[in-house]
Amino acid sequence: MGNKKVGKFSMAGLIALGVVVVSLVVVIVGYVIAWLSAKGSMGSLSSTSTTKLSELADAYKQAKEVGAQEAYKGFSAMNAFAILTLIAVILSGIALVVGSVLDVKIVKLIAAIVGIVTVVCAVVLLITTFSFCSNYSKNIGGIAEIKVSPAVGPWLMTIFGVIGGGATAVGALKN
Repeated sequence: MGNKKVGKFSMAGLIALGVVVVSLVVVIVGYVIAWLSAKGSMGSLSSTSTTKLSELADAYKQAKEVGAQEAYKGFSAMNAFAILTLIAVILSGIALVVGSVLDVKIVKLIAAIVGIVTVVCAVVLLITTFSFCSNYSKNIGGIAEIKVSPAVGPWLMTIFGVIGGGATAVGALKN
């Protein structure tokens, strides 16, 4: 049984491209929806709220203008890897298409490397998000507690960044 081709793409390449496109859409959604979840409790009272990455960026910018950016320790790394993950997924799709159209081994290898870099960016994004959250989770002598954790945004970006990057790497090498 031979490797079926549709135009310049093998069936595996088309499936990989489809996965990368879906991953890109979900990564974009992850970038714009709730990024952090904060739950505060004091005795029997509790409250939960979420914050988008764009809201954090605005607050960071305002803090930086007055010299108080230390209050957002770790934000720059987290924000950078969110942007890098988004860009890497876009580049993964482009690299997969270019590698399939040109059908040159070195270009396919570069596409596979871009896929691997995408996976790494996505994983580091989640690590930096957890690190940022740990700076703000506090227990105040058993009286009150604030727990900050990643909301759905970083999870979607990480999971689908890994899936999209992995599909690019596999698709580039299989195509």
